[in-house]
Amino acid sequence: MQAVRCVGIRQKPLISVVIKPNKQEEFFNISLEEWFGINLSNPKYFVCNPNDWPTLFGAICRHLWIRRNNSVFNADFIVGISILEKSNRMRDEHFHLNKDLASSIGQRQTKACKLIRWNPTEDEWHKVKTDGAVCTVSGNASTGGVIRDNHGKWTSGFSKYISCRSALNAELWVWGM
Repeated sequence: MQAVRCVGIRQKPLISVVIKPNKQEEFFNISLEEWFGINLSNPKYFVCNPNDWPTLFGAICRHLWIRRNNSVFNADFIVGISILEKSNRMRDEHFHLNKDLASSIGQRQTKACKLIRWNPTEDEWHKVKTDGAVCTVSGNASTGGVIRDNHGKWTSGFSKYISCRSALNAELWVWGM
């Protein structure tokens, strides 16, 4: 994150709008540990408008980092919208989405809790329960199942690694489709 301060030095318009003029020198010269501590725990210390600083700070750090990486690793990179404008848009979107989420939570109806459990079958019948799953990180898939008698006693079961790469394929594999 030191790069945020280093790249930020070249972003004077950004700094002059966001950081109080009498705090700019300190903003760039204190230790990185102090810098993070102050920015995240005491937003009123450096910034002109502290109300949305935690969100704006994160957005500015992100956009400075992306711009720096693009300028170093992407030969075709062209500077477009200013970092402050992008960060303000991200901050506004964040607050808009949170506002929508808060209002939709208030409108939700409470649903009854339903316990899912094994129910007995008729005499001499057995139940087969199967499931399949895929790890989204590795793409590994597996399936498994259990067979229970009419008293709920385990009679048999299975598990198998399969080469499917999606949850739908894993579920369909169980049924031989």
